Amino acid sequence: MSKLQKLKKEYIKLSMEGKKDSDEFKHLIESFTSLTNASFSRTKLPENEFLYGFFRFKTIVDTDLPGEQYVQHIINAHENGCAEATYTLIYIYKGSYTFKERLKYLNESKAILLMEKGTRDNNCYASYLHACQVSSYLDDGHDENSEERIKKVYELADKCLEQKHITGYYLKGCLAFGWLDDQIDNELSFKTLKAGYDLPKPSNDLIFPHIYHELTHRLASLYWDGTGTDINKKVALKLMVESANGDCFESIEWLYEHEAELKKEGLLDDSATKFFKDGEKSDISEEATPMAFFKDGEKREIFTSNNFSAPYDNRYKFLNPEKLSIYQPNTETDSWEQLNKLIGLEGIKKQLKHIQNRIEFDKKRSDIGFKNDTPSNHFVFSGNPGTGKNEVARILGNLLLEIGVLSKGHVIEVDRSDLAMGYVGQSAIKTREVIEEAAGGILFIDEAYTLNVDDDWGYSEEIIATIIKEMEDKRDDIIFIFAGYKDEMKMLLKSNPGFQSRVRHKIEFDDYSTEELKGIYQKFCNENDYILHKNTDKGLEKLFKATAKENRTEFGNGRFVRNAFEKTLEKMASRVIELELGTAEDLTTIIFSDIPSISEVTGKKEDSYKSTSDKIAQFKPKDDKD
Repeated sequence: MSKLQKLKKEYIKLSMEGKKDSDEFKHLIESFTSLTNASFSRTKLPENEFLYGFFRFKTIVDTDLPGEQYVQHIINAHENGCAEATYTLIYIYKGSYTFKERLKYLNESKAILLMEKGTRDNNCYASYLHACQVSSYLDDGHDENSEERIKKVYELADKCLEQKHITGYYLKGCLAFGWLDDQIDNELSFKTLKAGYDLPKPSNDLIFPHIYHELTHRLASLYWDGTGTDINKKVALKLMVESANGDCFESIEWLYEHEAELKKEGLLDDSATKFFKDGEKSDISEEATPMAFFKDGEKREIFTSNNFSAPYDNRYKFLNPEKLSIYQPNTETDSWEQLNKLIGLEGIKKQLKHIQNRIEFDKKRSDIGFKNDTPSNHFVFSGNPGTGKNEVARILGNLLLEIGVLSKGHVIEVDRSDLAMGYVGQSAIKTREVIEEAAGGILFIDEAYTLNVDDDWGYSEEIIATIIKEMEDKRDDIIFIFAGYKDEMKMLLKSNPGFQSRVRHKIEFDDYSTEELKGIYQKFCNENDYILHKNTDKGLEKLFKATAKENRTEFGNGRFVRNAFEKTLEKMASRVIELELGTAEDLTTIIFSDIPSISEVTGKKEDSYKSTSDKIAQFKPKDDKD
C-alpha cells in the first residue's frame, strides 16, 4: 500500500471516529506538507494524483497561501475519471474553500456542468450535489418550474438509492420528511435514514464521512422528537454527539441550543459537554453543508429537527441592527425649515427644490391617470468631508417622507466595513440585510468609492452586484445615497454601468467660503449661549482664510469649524479659571485671545500640512477600463 493510500485510510478513520478536532488529526494534516510529486508520479493513477493534490490543498485551506498548483492536480484527476476529485472540484468552483486564488476558480456554471456530467456518469456524489443545486432554485413554491424541479430531485435521489449509496438514503430520507413538498411520510423518512446509517462503512471513500455525519444529524433529530419512531433521547444524544464529533456544525449548534434541556433531563455527559466552554459554543469551524451551501442568498435550505426548510435568516444572520447608525426623521419641524437653517448650500437647496417639484409633478399626473416613467431617485453626494452631506441626507429623509416618496424616512449610515464579511457569499447576504433594515428610508453609504477596490476575496464585487440589483428591485421602497470625494465618486460611477444608469441625481457639495465658515461658527455660539466680542472677527477671518490655503479634504469645512469652536472653549475656560473670573459676561463672551490658530485646532505644526492623497491611496478604485 502506497503512502498516499495509508494517509487516506487514516484520514477516513479519524473522520468517521469524529476526531477531526484531535491532536492526532492535526498531526495528520501537518504530515501532508512533506508530500512530494514523487508520491503519485510513479503510479500515474488518477486517484493518487487526486490524493496528493487534495492533501496538499488541505494544508493551505483557510489561509491566504497559494493553492493553484494543488487544484491543478485535482483537475487532472477529475479529467481522468476520479469521482472524489469531481466532488472536490465542484466545491472549489462553488467557492466553498478559502485560499489565495479562490476567486480565479469561482465559477457557478462550471460547477453545474460538473454536476450534470457526473450525474450522467453515475457519480452519486455529483448527483447528490446536483439535487441540492436544483432544490436551491425553488422559492416558496412560486417558481413556475417548481413541479419540474421537484420531480428532478426525486429522480436524482432514486438514481443514488438504486446504487445503495449513502447519498440516496440521505436525499430520500429528507424528501420523505417534506423537504420540498407536502408528501410527508415520517416513518419512511426514519427507516430510510436509519438504513443509510446502518450501511457498511467503507474504508476507502474520502467523501463518505461528511455525508454520513450529516445523515446522522437528521436521524438524531427524528429520535429526539419521536418523528417516525418512538422518542429515544439517549440514542438521539449519542447520534448527535457522534455527528458533532464529525464536525457537523448543525449538530454542534443543536447541542448548544439544547444544553439546558439536556441538563434538566440528566442526559448531559462528558461526551457532549466538551462542546461548551463557560456557556459558549466551542470553537469548531463550520463547514457549510451542501444543502445549505447551494442556496443563492434569498433562501437557504437548512434542516432542523422541526423543519427541513427554514429560511437562512433564522440561523445565519450576519447583521446586528443595534450596531448601525440609524437616524429617525424629525417630524416636528418642517424639512425646508431645517434646510434653510443650514449655512450656505444655496445651490443644493435649489437643486433639491427642483427634485421635489418633479416628484410632486409626477404624482399629480398619476392621480389624474397620465403615464409616468417613474424614474429612480438615487443620489451621489460628492465633496470633501464636513460639507454637510450627512446633515442634508437626514433632512432629505424627512422631506421625502413628507411628500410620500418614503414610508418611514429614516436614514441608515454605513461604510464598506458595515457591508463586508469574511467569506465568499457572506458579504452579499449582509448587504441585503442592511438594505432590508433601510427599507422605507435612505441607505447612506459613506466613502462609497471604497466599494470599488481590488481585493483578493471578491467582497467588493459581491457588495456592488447586490447593491445594483437592489437599487432596481426596490427603487420604490428605498433610496441609496453614495457619498465621497468628487474625483473618486466620478471613478466609481464610471467603473460600473449599473451605477451610471441607476443614479439619477448628482449633487456636489462645495467647500464653504470664509464667510460661511464664520456663519457656522456663529451658529455654534448661538446654540450654546456664547457671545462673540467684536474683536474676534479678525481672529476668525485669519483662521478660516488660513484653511482656504490648505487642503480641504483634511480640514477647512464644517467639522473643522466644530473643532475650532471646541478649542476656543478650552482656551476660554483656561483664561477664565486662571484669572479667577466669574461674571455672567466672563462666562459667555469669547474674546480675540480665545480664537485658536490652525495648528492649535489640528494639533499639527503649520509646515506639516499636506494632501491626504496618501491617506486614501489604500482605497484607490480600480482603473477605469473605458
